Amino acid sequence: MHRLGKDYEKPPWNIHEVEVEGHKVPVLEQEVLRKPFCRLVRFKRYSDDAATIAALKDDPVVLVVAPLSGHHSTLLRDTVNTLLRDHTRST
Repeated sequence: MHRLGKDYEKPPWNIHEVEVEGHKVPVLEQEVLRKPFCRLVRFKRYSDDAATIAALKDDPVVLVVAPLSGHHSTLLRDTVNTLLRDHTRST
């Protein structure tokens, strides 16, 4: 019974930067929407390099939905990190 009523702390995402085509690109985590049953979190990549910005801007949007009922979505941290790193077009 104790485990049923116990709240578990949500671990942080800890995705601060990713490497894209050999360059480290900072990542900003934004909570876009909060509801009693979910949170919509956006991860945005930034760069000062004009060519990198153009490549990042053309990438399609990817929505990752955590299918793990009763678990924290941060269990998908590696998946999100890989999508942020590899979901770019070569220039």
